[in-house]
Amino acid sequence: MEDKLPGQIEIFNLAISEQVKNLMLSLAKWARYLAIMGFIFMGVTALSISFTNLLHEQDVHVPAGYRVGYWFGYFLGASALLSAIYFYPNYALLRYSKRIREAISTSDQGQFESGIAYLRNSFRYMCILFLVCLVMLSVAIAINLADVYRLFRS
Repeated sequence: MEDKLPGQIEIFNLAISEQVKNLMLSLAKWARYLAIMGFIFMGVTALSISFTNLLHEQDVHVPAGYRVGYWFGYFLGASALLSAIYFYPNYALLRYSKRIREAISTSDQGQFESGIAYLRNSFRYMCILFLVCLVMLSVAIAINLADVYRLFRS
């Protein structure tokens, strides 16, 4: 095996140049930014759900024709569920960012492996979530097509 060049660290028995090290640090910064923005989005969603519930409880003096329908509760529940589902990818990105920065600054192999595992878990989670949404969308389209077919047959 060849000797390392000056300014390179060794990860997985690969010599990592200063340019790749800077790119990895940039990736970690962007992952951290994305995770923090995701957590802020979750917080804003939780606040808006809370305030909407409070306002919805107070509209007893609004005439019945102007009240929000019962479907609005389903919308709020779905928003809360999506916000809760979105927690883990944000957490995994934040852990990835922290572990990669520590691994690069200390040349710690264990931290690097842990960080990459968090990134893999985040991608895996998002892929599974995408597949679930794709199946649900396909079912909804199939149901709508069946309804359209039924309408044209009658």
